[in-house]
Amino acid sequence: MDDLVLDAESLFNIADIIDGYCAKQREVVNGYHAQIMALESEWRDDETFGTMVQELNALRTQAITILDEVYEIYPKYFRARAQQILERPVYRSEGTPVYIPTPTGIGTSGTAGYGRHSSSYVGTTVSPSSNATRSSGSNVSSGKAVTGGSNDTEKGVTQSESGSTPSHDSKDGLISGIVGIWAKSSIVKSLKRSNVYYLPVEKSDSLRTTDEIIDDLGGGDRTKGSCSSLAFAYAGCKAGYKVLDFRNGDSRQYFSQNDSIDKIANLAGVKSKVIYGTNEVECANKLLGKMKDGKEYYLAAGLHAAIVRKNGTIYEYLELQTANQNGWYPLTNDSLIGRFKCETAGEEVPTFLIDVQSLGNCKSFIDVLGYINTPADSQWKGESGYAR
Repeated sequence: MDDLVLDAESLFNIADIIDGYCAKQREVVNGYHAQIMALESEWRDDETFGTMVQELNALRTQAITILDEVYEIYPKYFRARAQQILERPVYRSEGTPVYIPTPTGIGTSGTAGYGRHSSSYVGTTVSPSSNATRSSGSNVSSGKAVTGGSNDTEKGVTQSESGSTPSHDSKDGLISGIVGIWAKSSIVKSLKRSNVYYLPVEKSDSLRTTDEIIDDLGGGDRTKGSCSSLAFAYAGCKAGYKVLDFRNGDSRQYFSQNDSIDKIANLAGVKSKVIYGTNEVECANKLLGKMKDGKEYYLAAGLHAAIVRKNGTIYEYLELQTANQNGWYPLTNDSLIGRFKCETAGEEVPTFLIDVQSLGNCKSFIDVLGYINTPADSQWKGESGYAR
């Protein structure tokens, strides 16, 4: 709880800094404008002076408008985010054992990876434009209507699109840079304070296929739930680095918290979208609707986090926590409720979607992976573990 309070205070401080910056720049603009206008008596006979004054007035108006826009949007945004940090619950990584049925049409070889799907799942995928439950016959979703109750706000879309908070990947380089530097500093500070050891990640000797990454990284989970850190480790592997997880302890706990996920989403250059709502299935569907075909994303929704993708008309999530059934599975409303433990009514909580490729291109993220990376003989995984 102390970490959350401290981080909220940092956000409040950023808001104050932006307030002061805008006020100072307004003084500078007005000061220069006044100095130039004071020359009017000396330059009165210059025929070009009148035109220059008009241009200067227009530039001053434009500059003041931009400063007013920054002053109006960003301090309010950071203070609201700080307040949300103070009030929202910690991301819940623990869960009960989940049985993952083998989809019909799969061979008996048990090979992980892309060959896990059959046409029997077509038509039961998540429909981002629909709020109706599309049951595939599972009892998990019985009585869970996916209607209304989201009351969401979005981050990761422009102001004009949503009328809500500004994007993580905003064109405003100054603000994005400030947030990115603060985010990494806060992550490192928290992990060092918890004495989480650091194991630098190294480039892979050769480019691994997705199936090879799944085989190397996944396994029966013997921790209380390493879903979030595993998904981040996968992003590092996809970027060409050697990363292992199932570290357990303070590392696992840290990377499973909403606040920590939000900091990673805010690292400079990382593309992310966040929705707050009381209907976690609806929020997840809205984010899935923003995914691009063929790209991979980190999704944290309900009680679970996983890599997800849009494969044509089918949405899929990557299972990495079973002893011998890891691979891609259809992401339906049933799996959002059954595997991700999403609720359709409850407290307002965040749902995160982060572009995997942007994580891999972010040096700060690769550096942070050193707090996840685990020696092969220290991993808490094995045949006795199970998906959580």
